[in-house]
Amino acid sequence: MKILDTYISKAVLMSSFIVLFALVGIFTFFAFIGDLSDSQVANTKIIDIILTSTLGIPELAYQVMPLAALIGSLLALGAMMEAHELVVARAAGATKISVLQVVLKTSVLLMLVALLLGEFLAPLAQAKINELSFKSDRDMGTANNKIWIQDLSAFVSIKAILPDCKMLGVNILELGSDGKLSQSIYADEASCSSEGWILKRVKRTSFKGDAYNSSYVKSLVWPTELDFNLLGLLSLEPQKLTLKELSLYLHFADEDAGDFQQWSQAFWTRIVHPLSIILMTFLSFTVALSVSRSSSVGGSVLAGGALGLVFYVLNELVGNFGLVFNMNSALAAVLPSLFVLFLTGWLFRRIP
Repeated sequence: MKILDTYISKAVLMSSFIVLFALVGIFTFFAFIGDLSDSQVANTKIIDIILTSTLGIPELAYQVMPLAALIGSLLALGAMMEAHELVVARAAGATKISVLQVVLKTSVLLMLVALLLGEFLAPLAQAKINELSFKSDRDMGTANNKIWIQDLSAFVSIKAILPDCKMLGVNILELGSDGKLSQSIYADEASCSSEGWILKRVKRTSFKGDAYNSSYVKSLVWPTELDFNLLGLLSLEPQKLTLKELSLYLHFADEDAGDFQQWSQAFWTRIVHPLSIILMTFLSFTVALSVSRSSSVGGSVLAGGALGLVFYVLNELVGNFGLVFNMNSALAAVLPSLFVLFLTGWLFRRIP
């Protein structure tokens, strides 16, 4: 049985990785073509576009891994059914449960690869993409969208956040006890220290009634407890953040904030996504054994692809529904997977 287990695992893994490379190659090519078209307007260097497309591969591979696992497993298991290899194995004593266990163990390896890509390699690549994007914007003289955040009685806006705790275009508006603007501080650049933020090339304006007084200093320390790591998350899309980064934001964020639902749902979706790889291989095994007995490998792939498309559409619909109607984030993330799991379980029980 060990020989059979190894044979099935190798077939599923090889087929899944081949499909993964094909999907990543296709999506990366079309993304490169799209960025190349935009570069004619944005005047972006081609080398930057190539680097951005290449650095986006880990996150893309993480996102399409469930689809690759579904199609790859269908191809491998469907070919075995068409060649009657699984029929012979079952006739020799291998039950459908034992074969399913081998397939699910293989899917765990695919899940670990996806976690390595999404939680470790993709963040490093995304940080480099952000640096390239900022460099391109700065060379063209364009301004990024500002980030606004409140710190006690002060409101802070930041034009750009860079790695190593560096910020550009920091504007601080401090309110007095009467709720009126008491001081405005603008710094070209800021960095972190144990005492707060070190502001450089600072213009400080104090307001008292209708009068104001402006002064310029090379640097000053602004005491604050704002977490720089948390600020850096605000400039990124929640869907591209890791579980650690999303949990950090949810720990400090206000549940009444307008975008809290979006971040919470992104957190639960990030948890469910690796588990969906196991679900897709379970689905592929069930479809392969149900369809391939009376059809070709193409029929199995078509049937599985249709179910995979249903799963994707359900994810999008339920996700958007949850955001619009403030649905429980965990339920919105898990509901499509539960539906596919019950459907797959029903089909699995019908296999003799």
